[in-house]
Amino acid sequence: MLPRVVVAPYECLTRLPNMGNMPLHDSREEAAIVALLRGTADVTKMRPKDLRARLEDGELPTGVYFSRITGLIEVDPSALEAISTEIEGWRASGIRVMFSSSPDYPESLRNVYDYPLVLFGTGTRAADECTVAVVGSRNASPRAVQMASELSATLAAQGVTIASGLARGIDTAAHEAALRVGGRTVAVLGHGAGQIYPRENAPLLERIRTRGGEILTQFWPGSPPTKQTFPMRNVTMSGLSGITIIVEAAEASGTRHQAQAAVHHGHHVLLHESVASGTSWGRDMVSRCLAQEFGSADEAANLASTRLTAGPSELAFA
Repeated sequence: MLPRVVVAPYECLTRLPNMGNMPLHDSREEAAIVALLRGTADVTKMRPKDLRARLEDGELPTGVYFSRITGLIEVDPSALEAISTEIEGWRASGIRVMFSSSPDYPESLRNVYDYPLVLFGTGTRAADECTVAVVGSRNASPRAVQMASELSATLAAQGVTIASGLARGIDTAAHEAALRVGGRTVAVLGHGAGQIYPRENAPLLERIRTRGGEILTQFWPGSPPTKQTFPMRNVTMSGLSGITIIVEAAEASGTRHQAQAAVHHGHHVLLHESVASGTSWGRDMVSRCLAQEFGSADEAANLASTRLTAGPSELAFA
């Protein structure tokens, strides 16, 4: 029989009141968290609310610190040691491992209800108090690419952090425009660190990392992209960003997930008039006053600046 090691999963799995800023105590606790996550069918690929439902139903143990045992799991000590070594390896390769109660975990993301339980990052960590997501179609029209570029450059030059998903089309234009004016941009990936998708954006990824930007992902290092990971990525990007701007999108575009998440996060949504009138979800959001439409890059930049000053959205939704 294996020696019994008692560990208590960390607060980030239970979201206990008034404990949101507690630092991790030691590497054993970090390893215990990873062990617990991996022991539940790779829960980093589950929506956070699904994991919370499992916790509330008592399917997973709960607790806070080793010294405060309210729920227990048993882990092979050698397994914990192996996981600690793996975490050290991630960090040695330049990957930040940020649990939701780590001091370097993005504050804006921690403030939404469906934040990821762990983030992995490379590049430069910053407060990013004013972040705008500029997203849209992978197969974007030249007009939309130009608009995304102008909009992102204008906002980045004003000190706004531009978030996007490193995809082809609108995302690429947004990242490149922010870098071109010396601004900051954050790429939120739908796969783990060490993967690159699309491959042609490998040079862009490196420029973001080395020129003051940041690469963030909620997926284990080395994890490939899947159909499920991209919508999850969009929800995380919404949490990071006070405003989501959709420059171009079709009816089935994945950006609709981000627009819907932004509303639920109480964040602002701006839709280009082609999206506001050309998609059923865009028409619905505008008709219910859940999003505002714009017609030009200048108009979108002005609306975004106004809303960043005003703070979180107070729009009601059903």
